[in-house]
Amino acid sequence: MTHQHDRKAEAILNNLKNANRKMNDSPVTLLARVALSVIYMYLILISYELLGISGPVFISSVFLVAFFIPYFYHRFAGRAHKRKDEESALTAAEEARQEG
Repeated sequence: MTHQHDRKAEAILNNLKNANRKMNDSPVTLLARVALSVIYMYLILISYELLGISGPVFISSVFLVAFFIPYFYHRFAGRAHKRKDEESALTAAEEARQEG
């Protein structure tokens, strides 16, 4: 093997080791994930019993929307923060013009 292949293999091995370290969560986290999975499963089952096939579709779409809420919040909050900063800069510039 060449040195380039050795470096690539070593980088891949390091990435796998880092991923393995990140995957080793505490037992409490694992228990919480299992509990949430079971609750989700029962929620899907109950929604199917009550609403037919539209129940699981509705529950799944609600969970997908809930999954992306932090992304949309940060995106819109950042946009609102930028707008607020621009408005404060404009008002400061207008005040400076009025004083001058």
